[in-house]
Amino acid sequence: MTKTLEQMFEALRVATGNHSNAARKLGISVVRYRSYRNGHANIPILVREYILLKGKEILSLSGYIGHDSTSNPKSQNTLETVSYADDSCM
Repeated sequence: MTKTLEQMFEALRVATGNHSNAARKLGISVVRYRSYRNGHANIPILVREYILLKGKEILSLSGYIGHDSTSNPKSQNTLETVSYADDSCM
């Protein structure tokens, strides 16, 4: 799991109240979301991109402001970046 995806999971938890609500907002089953989040299942590339893009939309609609977005202007861009360096299927 990439650092940016971990950040998205945490930001969604904060913005929606808990991980179950985040999964529902994304339209992903709570069990599948949990297995992705905990690293127990490989996340397909398209699902990873969907979580990052849809998550960004959910965060903007909720008015979420990241904890370090004021201190580090680059932190807002990290949620848009997808790193495939850790994919074992490549």
